Amino acid sequence: QQMLLRQLIMPLMLQNMSSMNCDIFYCVANKLYKDVDSLLSHGSDVNQTNKYGNNALWYSVANADYRMASLLVSYGADPYQWNTAGLCPLTLAVDSNDERMVKILLNGKPMGEIVPPKKTLYPKKYEIFDAIRNNDYENVQKLVAANPDLINATAPAKPADTCGASALQVSMIIGWHPAIASFLLDHGADVDYPGYNSKVKARDFRPVLIDVVCVALANSRRFRGKWYHTKQEADAAYDFLLSVIKKVKNPQCTDSLGRNALHVALSEATYSSFASFPSRNFVTGELEKYVSVTPESVEDFSRIINLLLDYGVGVDSVNSYSRKNMNEEFNGLPVWDTFQDILKSRSDTKV
Repeated sequence: QQMLLRQLIMPLMLQNMSSMNCDIFYCVANKLYKDVDSLLSHGSDVNQTNKYGNNALWYSVANADYRMASLLVSYGADPYQWNTAGLCPLTLAVDSNDERMVKILLNGKPMGEIVPPKKTLYPKKYEIFDAIRNNDYENVQKLVAANPDLINATAPAKPADTCGASALQVSMIIGWHPAIASFLLDHGADVDYPGYNSKVKARDFRPVLIDVVCVALANSRRFRGKWYHTKQEADAAYDFLLSVIKKVKNPQCTDSLGRNALHVALSEATYSSFASFPSRNFVTGELEKYVSVTPESVEDFSRIINLLLDYGVGVDSVNSYSRKNMNEEFNGLPVWDTFQDILKSRSDTKV
């Protein structure tokens, strides 16, 4: 009877968990091992991916959660699941020099050559987006030379990860391809494009400026057991942001949630895969320990924030979904303390 009752109730429980955003990604992020086991044992796809092409295993590797990674691998999670940036869980573990995680992912198998496959995802008339995704600089040049209008081409609805994005945005959001991005910018790419057009509009669109800010943040120096990005890489991404914001007519542009570039910067610096500041664990309420705040990460973050403030991006942004302003959303987190230090330093300088 208990077995029958469990068979009847479990599907309802899983449906309820899904309605509460309690899917496998949520459970992995919050280290809910029993819930992950229940989801997978009752048919959830262990290799389902989000809009970035990441499976749940990617996030267990990013969080150095060995127990979760072992659990997911036992259910067949693919360490070679390539995301839209051309990375997979195994490359993330290798790049992190995490030998223990690499062993878990390989599960006793030898490691083969890790090469992301080149894909053709778009119809012929949108082939410039395939060239950008594959970081094929020469082909991008040839296509633009044949048709200069491609500089401001916008992607079709599918694939979803580039829905409505401009060519310049695709050079940033599907991996960071600086040579292609600079080429497009130098040849007249629209830096005020809002991230959608009259034909195609993604549910979670971003304007160009916000994508460039995210690139600068993603390439900032940070320490997670080892250093990510050199000062040269951080400087190059920052210089690209500077070259873009100088041309932007509306630095107060907002994303689909009504957040301006400053608001998104604080969010990405805390909650993204390239976070420089720790967030709080949803279950324990404690600051995550895998993110170390360093003078270098604070320096790179601060100059991005100062640049946005210099160009008039306001501090009064409100998230239209949560209805929280920046203070309500980030107060009590290290990123907010650093942000307040930046504002105080600017105020002291003016005095």
